[in-house]
Amino acid sequence: MFLVLFLLFPVAVLVALLALEARLHRNRSLAGSAGMPTAFDRPELYGKGRNRVH
Repeated sequence: MFLVLFLLFPVAVLVALLALEARLHRNRSLAGSAGMPTAFDRPELYGKGRNRVH
């Protein structure tokens, strides 16, 4: 039982962090790219885009 909790807890935390980050990116990109998170995942595809991260 301890082993199951020990393995599942980090996975659950990682999934929660990824979901939170995706939600923040989606909210931030609503004005620039109609809510497409790909603008943040692949900024090189949108070379001179307004919502470039770097």
